[in-house]
Amino acid sequence: MSRHAFPYRRPARDAVTAGPWLLAVENEEVSLPGFLPDWDYQLDLALRRPVAVDAAAVRATSGLPDGARIALVVVWSASGPNVSGRATYTELGAETESHTLAVHLPGSDLGGTLSVHTRIVLAEHLDNTVPGVAHRAGSILWSETSTVRLQGDAVQFPMAVIDFRDTAFPDDAPWHLQIGGSLDGAAMGALLLLLNETNQRVLAAFRNAAKPTEADRLVLSTAYTDIAVRLLLHALQHHDFIDDAEYTEGSLGATCADLFQRTFSGRSIADVKLELAGNPGMFLSTLQSDSGLFQERGR
Repeated sequence: MSRHAFPYRRPARDAVTAGPWLLAVENEEVSLPGFLPDWDYQLDLALRRPVAVDAAAVRATSGLPDGARIALVVVWSASGPNVSGRATYTELGAETESHTLAVHLPGSDLGGTLSVHTRIVLAEHLDNTVPGVAHRAGSILWSETSTVRLQGDAVQFPMAVIDFRDTAFPDDAPWHLQIGGSLDGAAMGALLLLLNETNQRVLAAFRNAAKPTEADRLVLSTAYTDIAVRLLLHALQHHDFIDDAEYTEGSLGATCADLFQRTFSGRSIADVKLELAGNPGMFLSTLQSDSGLFQERGR
């Protein structure tokens, strides 16, 4: 429950009972973790949680009139693409009600840290309320937030599946990372991972990214390493990719700078640029070590 101070009364703690969010993974449900290391933009999230609300107690302990309209809602926000939305909305009656909140979030809308807010709100504007009682429509009476980090060890961005035989790419290449725009541009618009639809092994690994087999993990480990190499090479070839540069959150430059710091912690960009020019083999070995190539990835 939120710890912020509110200018109006809020319900008693025991007026609302909420169970944990459950995440559907294939034919199973697991408690929503704080981090999904194998998530990608092709993976939608299906969430479910039970909530019981003593609507009469909510109104009474908040100082609201018996007939005040209140609603149970779920809203979400994703820090990567900086988008948000309302997932569910249910107006509550006069007595205790039990609800199962079901939320489906398209992976293409997500990224960064996902925050899912379960709230009870005032669903109408009230006139003639006493001081200290909510009266504006949308006032939050009760709230609980769950967060899950979707972007961690692997840089995440949109993907598309195409037939490489219809392109200028080599027919048998498993994937190709397209990088465009300036370092100041949005990463979501600058990056696109193309998967070759003729390579069923690679497609299966990315489809199973939430629950990969050992074979899938080897494919994903190789892909993550290759993506990191391509991103860092792209950034290090820019003359304006320097140590004291400041990039807007969510930009391509910020994405590359974050990846650089996690890969070459404690080293300067200038130093790594010199190493890349004089000893590219050591540069690539460092990337392989940091990315966990052929190593067990943490869950």
